[in-house]
Amino acid sequence: MRGYASINLPAMSGCTTVGSGCHLLAYSHVAHDCNVHDKAILSAGAILGGHTEVGAGAHLGLGTMVHPRTRIGRLAMVGLRGAVVRDVPPFALINAGRFTKINTIGMERAGMSAAQITEVERAYEAVAAGAGEARSREGAGEARSREGAGASLGRYAGSSRARSGGATRRCSRTGAGSDAQAVQSRRGGLRRFPVVLPKVRARRGFLAA
Repeated sequence: MRGYASINLPAMSGCTTVGSGCHLLAYSHVAHDCNVHDKAILSAGAILGGHTEVGAGAHLGLGTMVHPRTRIGRLAMVGLRGAVVRDVPPFALINAGRFTKINTIGMERAGMSAAQITEVERAYEAVAAGAGEARSREGAGEARSREGAGASLGRYAGSSRARSGGATRRCSRTGAGSDAQAVQSRRGGLRRFPVVLPKVRARRGFLAA
């Protein structure tokens, strides 16, 4: 924690948690009942509203403001002075409220292999193409059994769909545990990404840029 960073005590759920290896830089703020997973970074002036969940290894840029009861997926990155009012899926790079591309550099730094990164690219291509289930190419049974990055993306979508807007989140400090515990995405689950889908053109190879 750097100068004037602050963490509020819980108000409702019984816990405000910050995982190991996190960086809370100057004037950053973790509000009541938030759950910040391991190795997340809140840059200077980043502010979390109450009941926010920040996934493992996520990075919030300078001056980012996050609306209460919002979820930031693991290894996602939000650009400086971003206003986050909707859930951000895992591995996404968000600038000015828009999906820009996947966070390739962040995934490489986290030690993900080239095969895992390719899996994420294919999952996002499936989203952009309007595929309901990102892992349908390999079969729903295999997708449910695997712990790969693409399967994590599908689980996130199902979780976002299943959550009610006013539900208090359970505390967890297992890194990507919230993804692992989420309901498996089913028909149309990936279409629930509110940040990504309205801004992504359904065209082949959009991730290449």
